[in-house]
Amino acid sequence: MRVLKKLVSAVFFFIFTATLFSESRERSLHQEKLRLNSETQGTALKIRSNVRGAEVYIDYHYAGRTPVYAEVVPGAHFIEIKKEHYIEQSLYETVFSGQVKDVYFVLKRMTGIISISCNVSDAEFYIDSERVYKKQNEVEDCPHTVTVKKFGYEVFSKSVYVLNRQIVDVHASLEEAQFEIQSLSCSKKSFNPQNIGLLGTIDIHFSVNAPAEGVLEIFNPNGLLVFTQKYSFSKWNYTYTWNGRDKDENELPDGIYTVRLIAEDKKILCAFNIDSSITYPLTVLGPNGTGIGTFAAPLMFPDETVIFTMGSGYIMNCTDDKSFYAVPVFASMGFQITDYVEFAGHFNFLVDKESAEFTGKLFPPIDIKRVLTCGLSLKICSDVKLSDELKFNFGGLVRFGASNDSSFYPYGVDSVNGLSLGAMLGFSTKTFYAGLSSQFTFSPVEGLQADGNDKTLKSGIAVYKTIEVFGFGFYCAAESSWGTYEQTEKSDGVGKTVLYDISDSLRVIDAGFQINVFIGNSGSQFSVTAGTIIYPGSETYFYTKAACSHVF
Repeated sequence: MRVLKKLVSAVFFFIFTATLFSESRERSLHQEKLRLNSETQGTALKIRSNVRGAEVYIDYHYAGRTPVYAEVVPGAHFIEIKKEHYIEQSLYETVFSGQVKDVYFVLKRMTGIISISCNVSDAEFYIDSERVYKKQNEVEDCPHTVTVKKFGYEVFSKSVYVLNRQIVDVHASLEEAQFEIQSLSCSKKSFNPQNIGLLGTIDIHFSVNAPAEGVLEIFNPNGLLVFTQKYSFSKWNYTYTWNGRDKDENELPDGIYTVRLIAEDKKILCAFNIDSSITYPLTVLGPNGTGIGTFAAPLMFPDETVIFTMGSGYIMNCTDDKSFYAVPVFASMGFQITDYVEFAGHFNFLVDKESAEFTGKLFPPIDIKRVLTCGLSLKICSDVKLSDELKFNFGGLVRFGASNDSSFYPYGVDSVNGLSLGAMLGFSTKTFYAGLSSQFTFSPVEGLQADGNDKTLKSGIAVYKTIEVFGFGFYCAAESSWGTYEQTEKSDGVGKTVLYDISDSLRVIDAGFQINVFIGNSGSQFSVTAGTIIYPGSETYFYTKAACSHVF
């Protein structure tokens, strides 16, 4: 009985002692946690790397992927950073209490060496389709394709996997190739030799794989030989630019022509069409597609033609002191989807006084808004042949545009904003065009995104004449307007919506002239446009623009 009492007393003593120790330990841990929280408050490591997503370890504990922000206690910390295919890096950084330390790692890619050799001299070496000029080349540690080739030999190709710091030897044993004509093609389906420069030529491309003697022949629609060109092949790829004339420089008639390449016992054919009706109008590409100045015209480029235009200019407000208004910087790209359909996009930025000061204070100070405008247009046109020389041209236009602000106060001129529907008609020859155009635009001032019922009708005439590589013409349009638009004006820091009425039977007159010239024998042209925007009884603006266009 006495022994049992001693045993029970011992158990109670152990439990009591353990409880006191546990409470003391919890109190100590809580105090330590409070101390650490106090010390880490505002103390952190901000870890970044040149490669995102690298794994970060702080004092051997995973902390996340770069970029990492981790709170730490003051003192020295061991930082490691790892990423697959990159060399691991580590360092010690000391952080003081309340400090946020920025640590930046530049990880380097693991690399190996590909050593290339060949049994023939002067062979060309390629790694992943990029030509290399050394036999030993440092590459990243991943799969690569090595290609070795020389004219007159079969192409050698091999895939290899390069590990970090590994040298992989690739030996190419080239064998002589049997002669083959690998391809023959024409750059255009149709062309007109009477067009200017490169627009009146066709490129004939062909490739072979070994030395041989060959001849390029062109046959007319009746099967008669009209042109020959002899070759001694010493390289893979050839291009011959043909001007559509025979060996005596005589113009050839319309029709389907056949190209034949003969070498050894091989031959290959392709065909193209000479079509004297194909023309490239000397016009610019603008917000309404191809046209004359700001005037939409039913003139089209050949099927699958791409047109790119970019330029700049100067706009002046002539009302009072003839002050600077803005510098337009613009670019347009159009694609002739078919012979009848053209799709184009337009970008325009009015560079105002603040932007001018940034470029060196080229213009006098004046308070003008910066206006960025983007537009898309779809033009569908066709023509009816009235005689051998004269055509009746007609078409329709749909255009949508938006901008961050309105331009050309007191507003109403066609500035690409809103939704525009148009119709065009005219008469043309190869060297002359005269036509009418009319466009009805919804929300031309603030765009469709704004509340308003403003509308304009723009109608006008354009005349254009070309003489060899030069073109010049003029345009004149009058605009009527209806309805109101809204603008938010600030007074004492408070915004207030104000309605403005633009109803006017003759709101704007937009007139000007344009001069174009083809540049050399290229498919490029340079144009200068000058004109005026007149609000009768109010503001008058003068603008001039210079642009370069290229036809692909």
